[in-house]
Amino acid sequence: MNSIVENLISVSGISDNLPKNTSIFKQFCIEQNLVLSENKPEIHQIISVILDISITNKKLIDTPIKTSIEGQNLTGKGLIVEGKIKQKIEYASDTPTKIVHGTYFNTPFSTFIILSNDYKIDNSLIVTGYIEDNYLSLLDKKTIFENITVLIDVTRE
Repeated sequence: MNSIVENLISVSGISDNLPKNTSIFKQFCIEQNLVLSENKPEIHQIISVILDISITNKKLIDTPIKTSIEGQNLTGKGLIVEGKIKQKIEYASDTPTKIVHGTYFNTPFSTFIILSNDYKIDNSLIVTGYIEDNYLSLLDKKTIFENITVLIDVTRE
């Protein structure tokens, strides 16, 4: 995992080993506002974020074999992938002493990946999640805007 510093925020958990020859994958962004609980002091400055992605469930489903109006080609097989991103954010409080505090967030996600129609329930699929990028911005003293770019890779065992 890479550790980078951007806008004076240290970010750990960005994947440095992305798959090179993947053919079945999904890339998507998670945009969210993270709000500190009432018992946490206000934020002066974000110091660091530590990210970790995990896949919690995968389910092979049958789909129609059709092309949608948008041009998406459904093949008859799809994979629903569920997971979560755990993160710890450290920040300096907006107090005269600027004490460092930490807060934790768990962000669930679910996505759909189209598979070729030769997949069967007995195929063993390896689903791996990667965090490609993370952007944080302080909206106010209690709210952080975040955008996480995620890559889900699927391979056969």
